[in-house]
Amino acid sequence: MARAPALHAGGQRFDSAILHNIKIYIMRKDYDFVIKIIKNEENKLIHYPALRKLISLWETKWFKPFPDDVYNVYDIYLHSLNASLKRRFR
Repeated sequence: MARAPALHAGGQRFDSAILHNIKIYIMRKDYDFVIKIIKNEENKLIHYPALRKLISLWETKWFKPFPDDVYNVYDIYLHSLNASLKRRFR
């Protein structure tokens, strides 16, 4: 009896595993963009509210009921964004 081609290790659907990795990849690309903006050398104190809003938008976009491993990535990225913003404006 042959197994369905959509199944792979652990009984998960192959499609869901690919989508899972794509979500993390896109989240990383968004994170990299926000970090790049925060670390811009030309940022002044007047830019702080807009940068705070940018982090808030990132947080809103990615806060969804994720499985634990994706939520851990989200939590680490969010902490890093907030820490980078604080470091930038000390």
